[in-house]
Amino acid sequence: GIELANAAAVAGLPERLGIDLEDSLGEVHVTEDGRQIRVVQVVSLRITNPQGLVLVMLGRYDNGAIRPCCRLLGQRIPSGCQPREIAAKVAESHLRALHQWLDIESDFEMLAEDVDSPGQSAAATQFRAATFRATLRPGAPWHKAARRIRLHKRSGAMRQTLSKRFAGKSSSTMPRAPDMYTLNPPSGRGLLAQLSDVVGVYAWIPPWEFRWLQSSKVAKEALDEWLDCL
Repeated sequence: GIELANAAAVAGLPERLGIDLEDSLGEVHVTEDGRQIRVVQVVSLRITNPQGLVLVMLGRYDNGAIRPCCRLLGQRIPSGCQPREIAAKVAESHLRALHQWLDIESDFEMLAEDVDSPGQSAAATQFRAATFRATLRPGAPWHKAARRIRLHKRSGAMRQTLSKRFAGKSSSTMPRAPDMYTLNPPSGRGLLAQLSDVVGVYAWIPPWEFRWLQSSKVAKEALDEWLDCL
């Protein structure tokens, strides 16, 4: 159940996965013609809730600032580990209260892209992303895994349904920001104890909006506007 996608169809894969080309570690392989290729492998979880919305990281709090991004939950695959094993660990570490409510499919989609390495490195880099689809079962206690962020530019009590977000919006105007959340830290660590680390900003959005945010300049402007409300 592995599908290897054409690299030309997934241009910008490192950016979409939130990978820094300068800092990415990976195993160096030597091809048959003697070339060196550094392989960086990543696992992503595409989690869908009962309403058909996808859980997406929209930004990261890092070094005192929120940086926009648009990607799924995931992490690099350590040497010697299997993608399925890491997918389960991602679910357990990020959604501690919910990982037992997740049904993760056994098959995954593999995307690959070759990128010239920055600097003087002789090795080109190949990024491989294994994406597992997962479903959050009805009744899952989302409130135990996350806390909603109150936005200072609108009433914090207003929850943004899809109809509210897009009501009265024309194609030339920005949709309202979705409800955004931080995932609760592991037991024994409060949110303030996490501020020295990277803290993700997450939202449930429609699949089409996820694709839009990853591919449109207007969408990137909308994302900047949403995060400016935090």
